[in-house]
Amino acid sequence: MKKKTGLLSLFLVLALVLVLLPGLQPEAKAAAPDSITVYGYTVKSGQYFSPANFKVFDYEPSVQGYLHYENGVVTLKNYHREYTDIIANGDITIKLVSNSTFSKLGRIDVAGNLKFIGSGSLTLKTTGNYSAIKAGGSLEFAQTGKVIVSNTTGANCVYAEKTITVTSGVVDVTSQSTGYAAVRSAKGGIVVDGGELTVESEFNGIQSLNAFSQRGGIVTVTSSAGTGILVENSTSNAVVYSGKLTITAHLNGIQAQKLYVYGGRGIIESKYRGNTDQYSAVKIAYNSASGFVTKPHVRAETNAGYTVDYANLGTLDCVIFYSSIKVNGVEVRDGRYLPSG
Repeated sequence: MKKKTGLLSLFLVLALVLVLLPGLQPEAKAAAPDSITVYGYTVKSGQYFSPANFKVFDYEPSVQGYLHYENGVVTLKNYHREYTDIIANGDITIKLVSNSTFSKLGRIDVAGNLKFIGSGSLTLKTTGNYSAIKAGGSLEFAQTGKVIVSNTTGANCVYAEKTITVTSGVVDVTSQSTGYAAVRSAKGGIVVDGGELTVESEFNGIQSLNAFSQRGGIVTVTSSAGTGILVENSTSNAVVYSGKLTITAHLNGIQAQKLYVYGGRGIIESKYRGNTDQYSAVKIAYNSASGFVTKPHVRAETNAGYTVDYANLGTLDCVIFYSSIKVNGVEVRDGRYLPSG
């Protein structure tokens, strides 16, 4: 009897420890909101919203296109309107059933996590001083169709507090907002596992606090007045495991603490298109170039700056092709640089 009592006491103590240590408990998932706001109208779970006459229905409307909300899932079916915003206070999934368009002043603003699914497409343009797509948590593009977004001024075009992930489909982002990155993760990283991500920006193309990681797919970044990919955290890296990454930038092409590229699977083509020695196609803060792994396919081109700029070159196990400029200030004219060879 004493033995059973001792085991019970031990169990109770362990249970108490789990209660007192929140870090050991699984993170609670935010509940789906009871309603969302669509262009100022409240749409409750189970209801429909018609863009044709701005009406809320308790049944599927007879009009061709509509928005339907049900337990955290917003379904867009042939929804076309110049002015539409979707505002939600929790986790939301956007399901794209067919082609939908917010053609002039549209946005999606979610306080929690936001996820795109479905085989349809969404074209979302905004001319206001806010993000076209914004998530207070994480943001995931898992649709098989297309998401095409653009903005003109005053904010990041695509923004999330936490990690932004692209797993499939096509994501096309165009930003004319000076001083704001087209795609921005404020407190997380950027992960591309598949699909196709195309970014065109007046400022930085992709910017994240933590690591940029590509494990597949195709990423194309063009920055007319900024850096292609900027990793802010001084301890975070840019990693390309597989897929293809192409960057054309006015300032640094890639700027991170370290750059890891895995040979035979990861391909990087980075071009610096400015005209001063201050910037480079690849700029690495780490004082050794050993971040490159197993002779990857790296092509770095530049107009005037450094092809690859390290604080201290160290050893570099890769081949870099370029347009006859400099590696760490040393002009090399034969078209390739083999630091360790």
